[in-house]
Amino acid sequence: MSKSGADHPHLNKVGLPVVNAALKEPNKKSQITVLVAGACGGCLDALITMPLDTVKTYCQVNPGNLSMMGGARQIVANKGAAGFYFGLPAMIAQVSFKASIRFFAFENIKRAMQSNLDPEGNNTTMINLGAGLGAGMTEAMVWTAPTERLKVLRQNDINSVKPKYNGLIGGMRTVIAEQGVAGLYAGVVPTAIRQASSVAVRFMLYAEFKKAIAPDGNIQPWQQLICGAGTGVASTLLNNPIDVVKSRLQAQEGSNVKYKGTVDCLMKTTREEGVAALYRGTIPRMMKVSAGQALTFATYDILSEFIQKRIEGS
Repeated sequence: MSKSGADHPHLNKVGLPVVNAALKEPNKKSQITVLVAGACGGCLDALITMPLDTVKTYCQVNPGNLSMMGGARQIVANKGAAGFYFGLPAMIAQVSFKASIRFFAFENIKRAMQSNLDPEGNNTTMINLGAGLGAGMTEAMVWTAPTERLKVLRQNDINSVKPKYNGLIGGMRTVIAEQGVAGLYAGVVPTAIRQASSVAVRFMLYAEFKKAIAPDGNIQPWQQLICGAGTGVASTLLNNPIDVVKSRLQAQEGSNVKYKGTVDCLMKTTREEGVAALYRGTIPRMMKVSAGQALTFATYDILSEFIQKRIEGS
C-alpha cells in the first residue's frame, strides 16, 4: 500500500510531491519585476532622505565634533536650504540603481544558494545573510563606489565659494580628467565593506522581523515599514565607523592626501580625534538609513507583488 501525504513529509494528501515554499518564493518574481521595483524603492528613498545624508556626510568630513543640528545650521548658512540637496542627481542615480542591483543580485544569489545548499529550506536565516552579503558586495563594486565618490565630492563642495564638482556628469568629467577612471573608485574598500555588511544584516533581519510581526504571512504595509526601519537602525549601529572612513577617503582630492587607505584612515582618525570620531554622523545617518530602508523594502514588496500580478495576468 502506497504512503499518503500524512505518512511521507514530501507528499501531499493525494500523493503528489510538495514544492518547497523556500524554493518557490524567489521564482515568483521575474527579473524585470525585481529590477523595476528595486529602482523605484531606491528613488523614493533618495528623494525623501537626501537632507539627512547631506548632514551626515558634512559632519563626518569636517573637523570639530559637529552635532546634527550644528551641521545643518552650517549648511544653511553656506548654501541655504538648497544645500541639503547638493549632489541630488548623483544621489538619485546612485540609490535607485543601487537598490535595483541589490535586489536583483539578492534574489538570484538566494535562489542559487537555496538550490545548492539548502533545498529543504531549513536554514533561511543564513541563506538570507549569505545572499545579502553577496548582493552588497556586487552593488558596491558595480555601482555604489563610483557614484558615492561623486556624491561625497559634491556634498563636500558646500563650503566652496565656487563649487568644483558641478553636477553628476560635470563631477565625473573633473575626476576622470584629474585622476583618471581610478579616481572614481577612491574609497572602494570601505565602501564594499560597508555595503556587504549592511545589506547582509538588512536582508536577514527584514525576513526575521516579518516573521515575528506577522507569523501568518499576512503582513500590512505599515508593518513592512517598521521592519524595514528596524534593519536600518541595526545596520547603522554595526558599521558607522567604516562609513566615516569611506566618507573621509572619498572627500580627499589631489595627490597630497592625508589618508593613504582604509586602515591608515581608521588609525589616524582614532589617534588624532578619539574613537568617538568614528561615530560622527550616527544620528542623521540612522535617521536617513532607517527611513530609507523602511521606504525601500516596503515599496519593493508592494510594487513587486503588483507588477508580478500584472505580468502573470497579461
